[in-house]
Amino acid sequence: MHLNLLFAAWRGPVGRTSIAAVVFLTALAALATACSRAEPPPAEPEATPFSSPSAAAAKKPELPNIVLISVDTLRRDHMSVYGYERETTPELAKLAGDGARFDTAYAHTATTGPSHATMLTARLPIGHGIDRNGVALRKDVRTLPEILKAEGYQTAAFISSYVLLGKFGYERGFEEYDIELDQDPGDRELTGCAEGKLERCADQTVDAVAGWLEKDRDPNRPLFLFIHLFDPHSGYFAPAAFREKFAGGAEGTAEADGEHGERDEAREKKREQRREKRQAKREALAKQQAQAPQPGASVPTDEKPKRKRTTAERLAKLKKGGLARMKSMPEQYDAEIAFADHELGRLLRVFDENGLRSDTIVMMTADHGEALGAHGVLTHGYVLFEEVLRVPLLVRYPEKIEPGIVIEEPVGLFDVMPTLLDLAGLENDPRDAEAPPLGGRSLAGALLGRDALDAERPIYLQRRHYATEKVLGRRVKGDAFGVRVGRWKYVESEGDGTRELYDLEADPLEEKNLIEEMPERADEMAKQLATWRAAHAEKGAVAPPRQEVSEGDREKLRALGYVD
Repeated sequence: MHLNLLFAAWRGPVGRTSIAAVVFLTALAALATACSRAEPPPAEPEATPFSSPSAAAAKKPELPNIVLISVDTLRRDHMSVYGYERETTPELAKLAGDGARFDTAYAHTATTGPSHATMLTARLPIGHGIDRNGVALRKDVRTLPEILKAEGYQTAAFISSYVLLGKFGYERGFEEYDIELDQDPGDRELTGCAEGKLERCADQTVDAVAGWLEKDRDPNRPLFLFIHLFDPHSGYFAPAAFREKFAGGAEGTAEADGEHGERDEAREKKREQRREKRQAKREALAKQQAQAPQPGASVPTDEKPKRKRTTAERLAKLKKGGLARMKSMPEQYDAEIAFADHELGRLLRVFDENGLRSDTIVMMTADHGEALGAHGVLTHGYVLFEEVLRVPLLVRYPEKIEPGIVIEEPVGLFDVMPTLLDLAGLENDPRDAEAPPLGGRSLAGALLGRDALDAERPIYLQRRHYATEKVLGRRVKGDAFGVRVGRWKYVESEGDGTRELYDLEADPLEEKNLIEEMPERADEMAKQLATWRAAHAEKGAVAPPRQEVSEGDREKLRALGYVD
């Protein structure tokens, strides 16, 4: 009912309103006002973690962009940002200076696939099901990109190794999963890129990110990027400028540093040449396949291609070569780190150019480290020593995280997912990850200065599963589990028949096993570990029967240096 109609009905013959009409209309207006206050229009429902992307994005325009960067095989104590004497990571030092640095961050396992699954699910292998490379993620485990996509995020991943192939479950939740590994490596003296189709080097991956941001980014949706670089992984072959800088243990010279600009220009020319060649290469592929000998056909002896040595074979030769070659490993490894750092600097500048800074969370970490001869081990995977488990963890969130803060308490990669969700203001559904101690916890409170972390918090560890008896001469069979609590670290393996106890404060290099001297402490930590494993069984979180790796995948993994 409109008040102006009532008003006209009460008007007198001379166009004036009577006193009674005024009283009536005043009372009616007051009643209408009271009704409008008592019955407000229904509020628009809030988006839930399982809303459609378009709806959630429209209702949560304040969501920050999120970038998660993982550098494969990056050992914390070989990074200058963590005090290493060689300047291997100047670009990451800038990132840490703009945000926070965790000094005691752990990978829970020293194998690429299982560790990345932990980052993306907040569970250890015992919970997410990937206990080694080449097997698939459990279908009932939700991932970080799945959650963010449901909240309206545009999700994209850029991957640099066959190990994280999408078919193993890592692509779930990503709208774009870029893992183009068949690129021409070009001049290896300039690019440092490995041969074959199992990995791509850092500059190619950064190029792919930059191209996608320019062409495919949706500016109306928050963005989640996952970027994986593989370069520090063995075998080591960085671009010449970086190899020269670290050769012979040198710190680098002004001349070598000054060459980076010229090298960058040369690399850019090579990138352009690769882009021009790529289409021609693909067009020629069908012809090459047609000309290939049919199965069972004989190949003339003089036409048989020379087989390239796999990474595993190169590692075996390196071990056979003795101490002299082993001594050069850290130099080659440092050169790879410096190259990856150089490309990460370029990546961060790409973010700035695309407006991904002030409202963007950037988290950088690694899946595991590298032994480099410590404890008689060259690489990683089959031990749980500090050199393969301690990883970097850097977080930048401008105007939210105070620049330059350092957090010393122990944390783990299973904290990555809950921390990013919490910083973004999103609540993690309890179905998406196990609560502590089975899963990770948010570190946002510590990053934002609200809470202190627990220095005695248990950090659980799990070695990948081995079906063999020995790996490179070392007895390795089945699983191994461990836990760090404060200064103490305990590791046991039924298959290996070993138990180890270390005092990390007095013996940071883990050179003295205290299992005989301190059996009571070891037994106490063994009970804690058994309780944790039993809790997974009670929750039904233990993976289904162990998956087998296909022979095709096994051969490719062996070529990357993974043995079973």
